[in-house]
Amino acid sequence: MAQQNENPWYRAKDVIIEDYNNKKITDDMDARQVYDMEDRKDIFHLVRWDRFRDNFRNLKKRGFTKPSVKKVNPWYVAKPILHEDYVAKRITDDMDIIDVHNMKTEFKNVDFERFKTNFTKLKERIDKDQARAELDFAGYQRDILVHKLAKDIDGEWNGSRAEKMLKEAVNNDVHKEMKPKELYLSNDTYKEFSYNTFRNHLYQETRSKKDSAYWLVKKKKKEKKVKAKLEGRRYREDDNDFYDPVLNFCTMYDWPM
Repeated sequence: MAQQNENPWYRAKDVIIEDYNNKKITDDMDARQVYDMEDRKDIFHLVRWDRFRDNFRNLKKRGFTKPSVKKVNPWYVAKPILHEDYVAKRITDDMDIIDVHNMKTEFKNVDFERFKTNFTKLKERIDKDQARAELDFAGYQRDILVHKLAKDIDGEWNGSRAEKMLKEAVNNDVHKEMKPKELYLSNDTYKEFSYNTFRNHLYQETRSKKDSAYWLVKKKKKEKKVKAKLEGRRYREDDNDFYDPVLNFCTMYDWPM
């Protein structure tokens, strides 16, 4: 998201509030009169008229004041620090809660009873997450063992040398330089599997690469649209200054067999 100083309205808003406080802008003035103030055109006209009009009306309803800044909740400041110290064992279960509360200014800014209750809940959540993480790691270790065993099974594609070689070939766009059959015959490692098996996995790898590129392009286009909107412009596809790899994607059915 664009920073506030990149949006011309934020500068215009500050000037409007200042002029209102100095009686240069009055309550009976409408958006058009303010927008066309001769000595402010260099600032106000950087904002698209319809956007200026709507924002000015909202600002006027608030009495030409900035929105009040919400007071920071002291617990939300203390919480990440407390979490880090507890995980790092700088704070332990056998420590007195009063001593923990007095450890740091961020902790003391929180009402003691609230601190005590929230810290107890935080510890329970951390302990639960750590137990789940240990269970997940144990499952991962079992999966790794199965994966290693699968590499030694004849006809098992997952974990095989052929799978690794094909991933590297697709990442390096080797598949674009030759037909699937030619790629299959280019290395004896591929021949350990049937041509149909190889071709199906080749399609999966190119499809996976296409999907990754698709979401990358979607993200960039969204960022362009947001920026154009904030600048008061209309987004156009022609404004894209990046290469769209999705347009260059082809499936297995696009290759001659």
